[in-house]
Amino acid sequence: MSSRVKRKHRMSFWDKVDMDVLEATSESFRIEVDRAFQTFLADDSGKEYSFSSNLNNFERKHIHQKAAMYNLLSRSHGKDPNRTLTIYKKGNKSNFESFYIDITPESMKELDKVIQTYTAENPYNDTVRLNCNEKVFGKLSLGPPPEVSEAHPSPQIKQFQQQLPIYEMRNTVVEKVRANNVLIISSETGSGKTTQIPQYIMDDARNRGENCRILCTQPRRISAVSVAERVSQERGSVLGETVGYHIRLESKLGTNCNLIYCTNGVLIRSLMSGDRVLSSLTHIIIDEVHERDKLSDFLLICLRESLRKGAKIKLILMSATINVDKFQSYFEGAEVLSIPGRLFTIKQFFLDDVLELTGYDAVVMDRRSFFNENSMFFNEGGPNPQYDDIIMQCVHSGGAESEQVWAQLLQYMLTDNMPVNYQHSETGLTALMGAVYQDNIDMVEKLCSLGSDPHLQSKSGMTAINLAEDKHLEEILLVLNMSSRPVLPREDLLTQYYKTCADEDINYDLLIRLISTIHSQYHDGAILVFLPGYDDIMICNDRLMETDLDKSTYRVFFLHGSMNIKEQHEVFKNLPNTRKIILSTNIAETSLTIDDVVYVIDSGKAKVQIYDSCSGLSSLQTQWISKACVKQRAGRAGRTQSGVCFHLFSRTRYDSFLEERIPEILRVPLEELCLNTKTLAGNLTSIYNFLVMAPDPPSPNTVKTAIENLECLGALDKDENLTPLGEYLSQLTIEPHLGKMLIYSVITNCVDPMLTIVASLTQKDPFQLPPQANLRTCAAEKRKSLMANTFSDHMVYLKAFIKWQDSVRFRKERAFCRDFFISPSTMETILKTRSQLLGQLRAAKFVPPNGNSIAGLNTHSENWPLIKAVIASGLYPKLAFKKNGHFCTRTEKKVLIHNSSPLSKESMALWLVYDEMVKVRNGHQVRGVTPVTPLTNDFVMDF
Repeated sequence: MSSRVKRKHRMSFWDKVDMDVLEATSESFRIEVDRAFQTFLADDSGKEYSFSSNLNNFERKHIHQKAAMYNLLSRSHGKDPNRTLTIYKKGNKSNFESFYIDITPESMKELDKVIQTYTAENPYNDTVRLNCNEKVFGKLSLGPPPEVSEAHPSPQIKQFQQQLPIYEMRNTVVEKVRANNVLIISSETGSGKTTQIPQYIMDDARNRGENCRILCTQPRRISAVSVAERVSQERGSVLGETVGYHIRLESKLGTNCNLIYCTNGVLIRSLMSGDRVLSSLTHIIIDEVHERDKLSDFLLICLRESLRKGAKIKLILMSATINVDKFQSYFEGAEVLSIPGRLFTIKQFFLDDVLELTGYDAVVMDRRSFFNENSMFFNEGGPNPQYDDIIMQCVHSGGAESEQVWAQLLQYMLTDNMPVNYQHSETGLTALMGAVYQDNIDMVEKLCSLGSDPHLQSKSGMTAINLAEDKHLEEILLVLNMSSRPVLPREDLLTQYYKTCADEDINYDLLIRLISTIHSQYHDGAILVFLPGYDDIMICNDRLMETDLDKSTYRVFFLHGSMNIKEQHEVFKNLPNTRKIILSTNIAETSLTIDDVVYVIDSGKAKVQIYDSCSGLSSLQTQWISKACVKQRAGRAGRTQSGVCFHLFSRTRYDSFLEERIPEILRVPLEELCLNTKTLAGNLTSIYNFLVMAPDPPSPNTVKTAIENLECLGALDKDENLTPLGEYLSQLTIEPHLGKMLIYSVITNCVDPMLTIVASLTQKDPFQLPPQANLRTCAAEKRKSLMANTFSDHMVYLKAFIKWQDSVRFRKERAFCRDFFISPSTMETILKTRSQLLGQLRAAKFVPPNGNSIAGLNTHSENWPLIKAVIASGLYPKLAFKKNGHFCTRTEKKVLIHNSSPLSKESMALWLVYDEMVKVRNGHQVRGVTPVTPLTNDFVMDF
């Protein structure tokens, strides 16, 4: 392993926790602290929390470090033994007085001239006001429910369907669906609910001569597409005819589709055009409802209200880990149907098991097989015909006779002092080898617990481990390997581990050792590794490449949200004689079936967005997942055969996990949902009164902050009514502040560059940070070269796209992306998003229809100061200004520019606008920055 990679890992590791704290804090203490922080952060009304006074200095230090990670203040008070530590939420302290700008009358006159010049032909007026019920973009346009086409599954498909756990309950499913307006289906992972239940409903409708159209929502685009493809294949139809899908930027469905898989956002936008979409549907299925993303919770409000108003629709909620009581109460006593689980078993191992399995501890003694130097086998007391006979019976007996033989063997060992490692005097076989040969895992476990050695060799050189490998006995092989490594007692082993390893980070050493162990010692089957985020995937991949594993025997795949659908589909390919190692975020957690996955490695972590409505600060943090997520991840193994899941956390840590994840609506900004609310509910109810109808209502303060931000943006007036600008923003498929940039670009005739910038801001950063230190420096220089002397991250995105388009024309896009460390898939997605946004502007009559030139809307596309003003119009009040030598904002007295920005190294600017502010260990950083002038700020406020 290169020192370069080791250094990168240590830096991320020791930046957070030092060795003294690790030595002095137990796992149970850290778990209690985590639980206290979770409770405190979830309580919107709580402003402070005090810990017990009986803490030592290192325990206090751990709490101080944890508070800094969560953007909380922490203070210790008093003297021992009464010294207490209190954590506080930051108040919404503003520095508004620091934003005072003194502009001379002459400057104001010039500013008025600029505004009049750039807005002379302003299409933003009542003549092009959107009709809210007609001009919703990204919605489904469907006619009445069609007749159901007959399915033509192949014999192999039929056989597969009949073997699924859900098949025996197909009649019960359709009966319950017909009898209830709302049905909650709780079904284990792997039962077939996502693919089969819609088909049962369709076939039942066909048998009854009824028309049918089912809409099944999925939490992620990749699952909507992959499930639609699978169901279409099962029915023997062409994708888009009977079964189709509709996701952002892509759809494949015809007018006679009976089953449509879509994302939650597509259904919400369809409902925003009125309840008319419900008349084109007979059933709505909300799949993986346990995910509790903000759109699914918002969707539940809308659908419950529609049902209360008499909508003739059947609603079905499905999940493997659904909180039945909560949703049954929410839908006023809806019936619940439980469906049995999987066909194949999943063996689960926790951290202590993994430590033993991989030999990951400093004090392990490597046990060797012991032989008598004068003979092939060492049997204390010499050969014993009685023992020889019982071993041969163990090897060859079967059925009921086998149970009696094994019982006799155990009696010899426990009462007659037969050595547990006795070897047959002629063949060298042991009782353990016999148990392996008979595939008797219960006896293997018993013999191993008595001390049987799996490394002892028979006369032919065969060991129990070799025998298990030859017979492909995966579970037995795991037991043998774990028993072959005597280590510290479990409790001591974990204690030792936690004294050297912080549980806040991913232990890549252990992870890579586990992957290597599985790949080198266990039977074929893909390995699916769940990691928190993209950076973790890249680090793991880099570490994997530096192992001694034969690279021709495996292939690494990535799965994360910034990949396009085509790239994500690569993971489903069948690779004969090659093991797939899939490094994934939680995108693979639900509704994805990768048939050849046998092994799952669960880091127990996920990236979670946390929003503090008091400070207005969002941060993406790595946190422990819920028990429901653990179950979902384990369920990815064993879909088509028995599987194994390795959890990189202890059973004690697992017991501390929340039962289900915190609903997203409680931990993210709500501007988008507030705009959706005004479109759906109009002026009949307040925004808060609508959102409070969610299964878990957001806090009043979070809603209040979102409304204030929308008022500042100009989307709402003081009475919470949509302004003309707000009507447009609510219909566009992008965040409100980005929509404002787009509309202002039309008004000021700089549409083309702003289409690119806005499309780029809807995606993750297209620049990929290489793990190697020397390449990171090169990547930073390449990025800086695109600034064109503007010192703007937004200009970098614009120039990168222009150069990429030029390279596409000359078919050199791969070389360009490689040279500039840019993601090709992200650039393609930006191009698609750009086209979609232009189409929405055409539909809104902001832009001439297809076939007409938009040159008139680009007369100022080379005017960078004007483009900066348009960017600032959407980002305001995200302003940073220099004071006493450093930048500060409305809420923070000191912020740094994120090191991904070329501006972080050299900034002469006095004012900046920024995309987001993030919490880091030693303060705050702003990302996506562009320098502006005080005059630009005044232009934005007067525009």
